[in-house]
Amino acid sequence: MVVERLTHTLHDYPFGPPSTKPENKRYISAGVNEGQVVYLDRRNTVAAANALNETHAGRVVGIALETRSEGKSIEVAISGSVTHVKWKLTPGAKCFVSSGGMISHDPPSMGFVQRIGVAENEQTILLQIGEPVVLGG
Repeated sequence: MVVERLTHTLHDYPFGPPSTKPENKRYISAGVNEGQVVYLDRRNTVAAANALNETHAGRVVGIALETRSEGKSIEVAISGSVTHVKWKLTPGAKCFVSSGGMISHDPPSMGFVQRIGVAENEQTILLQIGEPVVLGG
């Protein structure tokens, strides 16, 4: 009976149960604003992600927790709950990478689609970065 319960749990959460505990990582900024979705560029710095730019697909790392100019150390949330007072999210809706580091509830129709989480409330996202799907232009 215990094995069945464990198998059921692993089936429901193949990568483990979702966590709301934030996990952050420090990077070097390429000039990023707080609340922007960021990707790791070829210089190993983080910059605003753009779903219309296919070279950003698979390189999205999280959401900037601070505003930092180019060359400065920046803290980025890579999982867990992230709150930003300027967001206007729809609670329960899926969130996707958009352009200019923005978050959208509507997946783009060109470039690439990448789910980054779900809105917990109007100003909080549960960050769970998914795999990108390249759509082309």
